[in-house]
Amino acid sequence: MADYNRKRKQLLMLLDENVKVSNLDLGMYDLTPYYNESSDQSLVEKILFVKNDLRQVKHIKDKKICFAPEQDEALEFLKENDRCLLSAPTSFGKTLIVKEYIYREKPACIVYIVPTNSLAYELENSFKSNSSFLSYSIFDRKKLEIDELLNDESLLFIGTQEKYLEIKDSLPNEIDLFVIDEAYKLKESAKNQRGYKLSQSFLDSVTNKSKKIFLLSPNANFSGFEKYEFKNFSSSYNPVDKIFHIIDNGDADKNFFEKLYEEMQKNKTILYCDTPKMINDTFNKICLHFNEDKCNDFISLLEKEYHPDWSVVKLLKKGILVHHGQMPKYVQNKMINLFNKNDDFPLLVGTNSISEGINTPTKNLFIHPECDQIFKEKLLLKNTIGRAGRLGEYPIGHIYSKKNITDILEDDVMIKLSVSNDEELEEIESSTDEKKIDALCTNFEIDKEFYYKIRKNTHLSIRIISKILEVLKKDLKYRNISNLPYMAKDVFEEYQKYLCEIDKICIKGVLWDYFKKDNEIIKLNSYENKIYYYKSICKKNISNSEIIDNYMRFTYSSLEYKIYPIIKIGMDLHNAYPEWKFGENVLDTIGDFNKQYNTRILGVSNLENYSNEQKIILQSLKDYGILINNDTINLEMIIEIEDRLNVRYSTYDIINAIKFLAKNSKNNKQKFKNLNDKYID
Repeated sequence: MADYNRKRKQLLMLLDENVKVSNLDLGMYDLTPYYNESSDQSLVEKILFVKNDLRQVKHIKDKKICFAPEQDEALEFLKENDRCLLSAPTSFGKTLIVKEYIYREKPACIVYIVPTNSLAYELENSFKSNSSFLSYSIFDRKKLEIDELLNDESLLFIGTQEKYLEIKDSLPNEIDLFVIDEAYKLKESAKNQRGYKLSQSFLDSVTNKSKKIFLLSPNANFSGFEKYEFKNFSSSYNPVDKIFHIIDNGDADKNFFEKLYEEMQKNKTILYCDTPKMINDTFNKICLHFNEDKCNDFISLLEKEYHPDWSVVKLLKKGILVHHGQMPKYVQNKMINLFNKNDDFPLLVGTNSISEGINTPTKNLFIHPECDQIFKEKLLLKNTIGRAGRLGEYPIGHIYSKKNITDILEDDVMIKLSVSNDEELEEIESSTDEKKIDALCTNFEIDKEFYYKIRKNTHLSIRIISKILEVLKKDLKYRNISNLPYMAKDVFEEYQKYLCEIDKICIKGVLWDYFKKDNEIIKLNSYENKIYYYKSICKKNISNSEIIDNYMRFTYSSLEYKIYPIIKIGMDLHNAYPEWKFGENVLDTIGDFNKQYNTRILGVSNLENYSNEQKIILQSLKDYGILINNDTINLEMIIEIEDRLNVRYSTYDIINAIKFLAKNSKNNKQKFKNLNDKYID
């Protein structure tokens, strides 16, 4: 086997150097995707091509692509089994195989869960841009009315577990295919909010109404999935290979970044960093050999809406792209599009956000010399280096690091299904336990009907709901939204104390209209002033870029997933039970937050004038990262967008509606054009 793998790698290295390799060798070493078609073929080659054509990918119409034998076996495995765990390397083509299954078998109702909104947007784009899937209504809406369903309509939901749980009750009674991508995340504890919701989605698929369930994961050993009768198709087949380089001689840092600059001038390159802070702290090292400043509309937009000192902006001016979770979705999308389509931007610096299925074909992957966390999470390491090399572009991926990581990669990774553990399963099952529900309702003086309403609106566990009700009863010393991070810490164990200290400042910087300094009123309408406010409160020496990242993390993480659930339950509780005994100053605090959230985050002060559909559109635009105010978008424009949408739609369709209206709106063409130019094109 060692000789086979060595010869196979040699052939891939020749292909990588554009050296012609015989079809006989390619067929012998299972490299059929690289076949060279010619008119002058031997009889054996003709037989090989006939066999290869039988494995042609049918949902791709504009070019000929054929599965390798192991990929074809995986497709047959999915057809033959109802509960499948497809475990294979990043470059195996798991998504391609699932798409082919959908095209051939035509399941009528599909749920496709992915870990991030960015990945959902990209996956939806790939489906909607392919005419083979025109028969599907593809959506990620937050609700779906039963009476809207059309006879024989084929549905394809693509979104995160949070969005799935919001619409699941309105789906048809039977799901034909339920897919969970990056299913290794099912190992995360159900006591973590996102882990809970993913596990809840998984249990929903296996216990209720799904005919077929596909779990997609990188290579690993799996434990607990057999409890739910999953069968595993595991393959180490990879149509690309890797070469590992250790940079450790002399001045390792200097040599590392010199090598980075040298390689990115020749081929697309990714530099992996553990955190956005690592990107901020080593900006000068990353830019060591980049002298010329670039200038374009995208850079000008980020400088104006955020700050010239943001490391994302400073790197972009040097021609270096950045991708991490602490930035708006439209910025992430633009970064990926520039990396994939523009040769002027060959280097992408990113965190683990680039490891979760985002389409970033690259020749080289460098692991930052100061990285530590990635080597402790073997699955993350395997997933990340899978970015290097891509079938059809880079037969060999090159990995550069200061550490020898080949030994780490040889170690087995164990993924244990969280809910195979009784304690983890109890976290989910207790939420529908009538005795526990009765006890909670008695303790907090609410009706069961209201409890079920909370569950439907938030999809939180009964344990977390109980904690939220408890913090809503506790007195606050004063009326101030800065209390809210600490309330959230008492609810969510994963919300660490040091983040609360940061978010105590961030929540005011994001939601306040202004603050006073030396009797001067300073409006918080720019990041320049937000940074000034942050530094006036925080005595710690901190860079402008790190402050912006803190604001970003708060806005797109803490605010939505830790604080807003408490506000939502608190407001619903007050509306249902006006006399409910909130703690002193609690009701005023959450009321202040709600008012500021509507104006500063959703961009409207008169939210009651918007229909539920229009609120969904507003929320989608907010999630995309568009700063909503009267200068960018108004109710009349929202109505125009709504008129362009079908019954089932997604963020992708909303963005396409804006593109259309930028050219065709009767009354708001210029505003739509400004919106399109800033955030989309």
